[in-house]
Amino acid sequence: MLTLEAIAKVWLASIFAFLCALAASIIPLRNMQKEPLVEQIRAVE
Repeated sequence: MLTLEAIAKVWLASIFAFLCALAASIIPLRNMQKEPLVEQIRAVE
């Protein structure tokens, strides 16, 4: 049977993974926004 402690650990791990994924997508996005539009287009290609 699942215990409350096990469920809490899964939730915490899920939240941590979500925050890591969010940081991994926001950091490059901020760097791309600082570059000129021409450089942004080149990065996409």
